[in-house]
Amino acid sequence: MLRTKEDITNQFGYHKATSETGPLHDSIRKDFITFAKNIYDVIPDGPEKTIVMRKLQEALMYTNLAVALTAPLVDGSNFQ
Repeated sequence: MLRTKEDITNQFGYHKATSETGPLHDSIRKDFITFAKNIYDVIPDGPEKTIVMRKLQEALMYTNLAVALTAPLVDGSNFQ
């Protein structure tokens, strides 16, 4: 939740992957790819299938954002 200007800096700043978060990003991405491939042929072609795939992409982005925000903010991304 963005309650302060510092929260904005943290949310929008650059958080470089670390030795802890990098492997998490890789594992999460691998799991999402596996899941998407597993359900791709099960879902009938149509607009709903497109929505499902887009929502999975969105979920992946927010999952990786949650992990990234646990890494330290990189110096220089605290713009005034």
